[in-house]
Amino acid sequence: MFSGTLFGYELAFKKEGLQIGLLLFTKVAGGVMLMLLLSFTTTITKICMAARWMKIPETLIEVLSFVYRYLFLLIEETETMMSSQRSRLGYVTWFKTVKSFGSLGGMLIIRSITRAENAHIAMVSRGYDGGRVLTVQLTPIAGKDYTMLLSCGILLALLSYFGFFW
Repeated sequence: MFSGTLFGYELAFKKEGLQIGLLLFTKVAGGVMLMLLLSFTTTITKICMAARWMKIPETLIEVLSFVYRYLFLLIEETETMMSSQRSRLGYVTWFKTVKSFGSLGGMLIIRSITRAENAHIAMVSRGYDGGRVLTVQLTPIAGKDYTMLLSCGILLALLSYFGFFW
């Protein structure tokens, strides 16, 4: 056990608490790594179709596809604005950096709202009423997919039996 004071607060670290904290951290880190692996190896179309197959509400799938689509535009807009700020010496001192980030955030929100309104008007004028955005169908599961699923299940069972996870 370790204890001490930090900014006037008494802190105590116990072995059990640290173990639970480490377990929670590794689970969260593992989940994040799996999500990154999924997003880097699978197209957004297939992710949305798999979500539709898992009966996730259509509204959430639509939001996911729009966020993915407009995220790259937002990143490009941010890079353009930062480049123009750099050319006007916006990041020379610490104070100017903070000020530039503040104005960047404010202008980014304003431009995002304007872009969202323009995109909505354009979509409504083209007849969009909230239906499906992605219409690609997934291929049915083949025999080799079942073999892979079964072998991964057996591997996980063996690792769990030999105490790999605990």
